Amino acid sequence: MCRKGDTIVKITLYQIIPEPENRYLIFSDLRSIRAASGGHVPAEIYEAVFSGDLDIAVPRNAKNKMDQELAELEAVYVRFNVSHPEGFRGRSMTMSDVVEIIRSEKESRFFFCDRFVFEEIAFEKEKADFGRL
Repeated sequence: MCRKGDTIVKITLYQIIPEPENRYLIFSDLRSIRAASGGHVPAEIYEAVFSGDLDIAVPRNAKNKMDQELAELEAVYVRFNVSHPEGFRGRSMTMSDVVEIIRSEKESRFFFCDRFVFEEIAFEKEKADFGRL
């Protein structure tokens, strides 16, 4: 339920599929995943665990678009750790997860949840598993 002052963002959250051959990468940082995967984040080992509109509390005092986006990502992180949204099919959000922020049908960006930051990455979402959604 959206509260006054909340922001609605459309996202898809991807988590590493907990299969034996992937388990060593779950909770890994970006550098480790890239080192183990030829320099990229391999979408084929990820599954979509949530996709939809998410109402989040985002401060309105961002100085620029980048600050606003960072605030949205941090609010998404809090939401997936404190109050899981309806339809969520994964574990609490953590390092190694990928968030897709969808601005329109043609515009979306992908962010890797790293140790202390969100890092924008290239991500071939068509290779991810959407079976549980």
